[in-house]
Amino acid sequence: MVLPNSEHFSSVAGFKPKPTNHPTRPKSYAQAVASPSSPMKMSLLHNDLDSTTSTDKPAVSTLVSRIYRSSGYRDAFLLDISKCTPTYTEAQCMQIVKQQHPRAHACIARNDGPKRYFEVYITPLNDINDILRTGVVFDEIQLTVLPCTAVVEQSHVVTLKLSRIPLFTDDLVHAGLQQSLSVFGRLLDFGVYKDKNTDFFMGNGYAVLDTYQADDVPTELKYATLSHQLSWCESTEEFFLATWNNMPTWCRYCHKDGHTKFECELSRARILCYGCHHYGHRSFECPRRNHSPTNKKKDRKSYQTRTNTTLPNTSTNPSVEQRKVLEPAGDANDSDNMSTSDDDHSLSEDDQMFRDNVVIAKEELQTGDEHQIVQLIHETQTAGAIASRITEDGKVTWSVVERTPYAVALVDWITEHNFSATDLSNTASGSTSTPPNFGDYRTKSSTNQL
Repeated sequence: MVLPNSEHFSSVAGFKPKPTNHPTRPKSYAQAVASPSSPMKMSLLHNDLDSTTSTDKPAVSTLVSRIYRSSGYRDAFLLDISKCTPTYTEAQCMQIVKQQHPRAHACIARNDGPKRYFEVYITPLNDINDILRTGVVFDEIQLTVLPCTAVVEQSHVVTLKLSRIPLFTDDLVHAGLQQSLSVFGRLLDFGVYKDKNTDFFMGNGYAVLDTYQADDVPTELKYATLSHQLSWCESTEEFFLATWNNMPTWCRYCHKDGHTKFECELSRARILCYGCHHYGHRSFECPRRNHSPTNKKKDRKSYQTRTNTTLPNTSTNPSVEQRKVLEPAGDANDSDNMSTSDDDHSLSEDDQMFRDNVVIAKEELQTGDEHQIVQLIHETQTAGAIASRITEDGKVTWSVVERTPYAVALVDWITEHNFSATDLSNTASGSTSTPPNFGDYRTKSSTNQL
């Protein structure tokens, strides 16, 4: 193995670790954003890190490796070096392992998430120093790391995040978790999280289970199926919660399995609809919204305003396009029926206002002078609001092109007085009087059908 120039290995003096004044490694993103008051993980099944003191030696800490991974081959020990990497490099750690356990024949570095560890291979016959009991000592940081054995390849390890654990003492929590979780698999580790500053337990914890079982295990001895809501010591009143990766669907409201919060009947029962003010659904899901007659608006029809205002009134054979525009909108008596219809109560406000303006226009035409009305008809026809055409039998018919109150009233007046286009031309040429004042409703166009 090649060492850098700053590190030397002598067969006489042994390994010399690099000087302690090495540059500080930059923090990772997770270390930079980590809260200083993040909870402290404490195992209730193993003492992961403890300190021993003696009269002639300084305090030495012991770290028990807890890595639940399978190995590529048998007789592998997993050695956690996460606490050593700030001071030692991986190459230096391997040299220390080889010094203290020279019969080890293989070692490879691996990682378990942010945790870095060694996979050390040593046969039982060559394990003269008992690596599982003595571990590996790192003198510079006063730390002894004890390895753990790798789990079998068939193992199915599940890491649980526990919450709402009863707030008991450590002894009662230890006994309760062991009794409650042992029915779901073999307990590899479990513990709680405590506040770093106050050492208070706040109801959160963790557990590591191996749920693997052989197919020939009797049914009465098989492990129970994990669920989100777990009973505390087989109690029917006390529960705690567990979550893990790739777990089945569960509800965040009632904490039952098989449905989500949006499908939960208990959750939906507390939802108030702002439309009908009933519980059980939201306003956009309200079944009464689409069936309520008060919320249904009447469809409104729109008509395009004609911009080509000059239309021939003497043609005996109008084109197809002209016929479509000049076709009478209906019986002239329809306008009379507008004010006396039995369905006035079902009209919209705009329709009713339009009909009222037609009635007012008719009343003013009845009191107006004939020459004034003819002059008004001529101006309205020139503006394109009304138009006339000659039928095959020689009769002249008038129709409304732009539906305004005075246009409808003028067409009705022409029909009632049997007024012809010739009369209009002769009378209009000899009259210069001012047409009657029809008010604002003369120029107000409506988009509603009569």
